[in-house]
Amino acid sequence: MTKLMAASSFAAPLANAATQPGAFLSHLGAADLRQLMALGERVPHASQDVLFTQGAPAAKCFSVVDGVVCVYRTEHDNRRQITCFALPGDVLEIAAQGYHEVSAAAVGPALVWEIPREKFAQFASHRPY
Repeated sequence: MTKLMAASSFAAPLANAATQPGAFLSHLGAADLRQLMALGERVPHASQDVLFTQGAPAAKCFSVVDGVVCVYRTEHDNRRQITCFALPGDVLEIAAQGYHEVSAAAVGPALVWEIPREKFAQFASHRPY
């Protein structure tokens, strides 16, 4: 896992996410991106680690730095419906309503940038876009 962390750029999740059209991050300049990155941390996850579960309170916002994360819904009969695979640079559910509508788990070893939801909300509240 050390090699994975050393090879990954701290800016990777935001640099790639910032190019997604219409995304909040696409409106941020370099200084704002650095400030936002400083609010979070890179967290290594092992294969099949669950980052968050559907229906749980949303305490953090997530972006994939390295690896692949499976995002899915759990149906009433406990089957999983995969909604997407998040790749490096992808921002996962921000959960504006305060709870997660989906679950997310690492497909293999993954490095994920995590920022406390309150810090992200405070940061976003000072930007008009």
